[in-house]
Amino acid sequence: MIYGGIDVAKHSHEICLVNESGDIVLRMNMDNNHKGMNKLLQALERLGLKPDDVKFCLEATGHYWLPIYCYLTDLGFELHVINPIQSDALRNLYVRKTKTDQKDAMLLADLLRLGRAPETRLSSETTLKLQSLSRLRFEFVCQVGSLKNRVLGILDRIFPEYPGCFSDVFIRTSRELLKSYPAPEELAEVDLSELSAFLKEHSRGRFGEERAKKIQSLAKGTFGITIALDAFTLQLRLLIEQIEFIEEQIKVIEDAINEVMEELRPSKETPYRHVIESSGCCNYR
Repeated sequence: MIYGGIDVAKHSHEICLVNESGDIVLRMNMDNNHKGMNKLLQALERLGLKPDDVKFCLEATGHYWLPIYCYLTDLGFELHVINPIQSDALRNLYVRKTKTDQKDAMLLADLLRLGRAPETRLSSETTLKLQSLSRLRFEFVCQVGSLKNRVLGILDRIFPEYPGCFSDVFIRTSRELLKSYPAPEELAEVDLSELSAFLKEHSRGRFGEERAKKIQSLAKGTFGITIALDAFTLQLRLLIEQIEFIEEQIKVIEDAINEVMEELRPSKETPYRHVIESSGCCNYR
């Protein structure tokens, strides 16, 4: 049996093959593309090695390991993927602890030869889709939270009394109001009947003249700053538009997640929480 170590990088990978005695059989560098893969396969062919004759070990370096892992797995090779922390620990056992790509490739091959690299299998394609979409949704939700904090920060400067106008600054009526009248002076000067009609339209009749009077009263007596007001109001409007844009994207992601969840459900009666637990998405990093 031949054992191969692959030191993974963004543009190229370092390859080292050793035999059962630990002697180096092959050392080479390959580009991270089809040309590089063909170079590796040709080298294996010259050595008379078939997929059953070689096992490979590589680090889970970012996401750069996935293409070569999938490519070699599809060809029938056995691959083992380890956490970089594991290889760092083994590196400390060597006399020379300096990190080089060639030494790392040999270290990974040795790790596999010594039986310290468990065989790794990727999750199913459906599970990977769910993990990827869930992670993206989480990132977008965090972005929305950050943008909302920026909106509140601007309101603290130019109209600190505004949060008292609604139960939530970010309900639909409030957003539309801030996009149309971002400056306190605009709310203070707008005709009361116009403001009442605006609120009634965007709240579907929930708010009217009484709420309009409250908003105007707070706007006229605001303790907010007036310097650089045009810059702050522009930021306010654009930030709210950005929040709404990302929230629409989150809805698209959630629709895609629901479709994938249906693929994973053994039956219509299976609760979604059991699907999530069995897919391992809760532990995905």
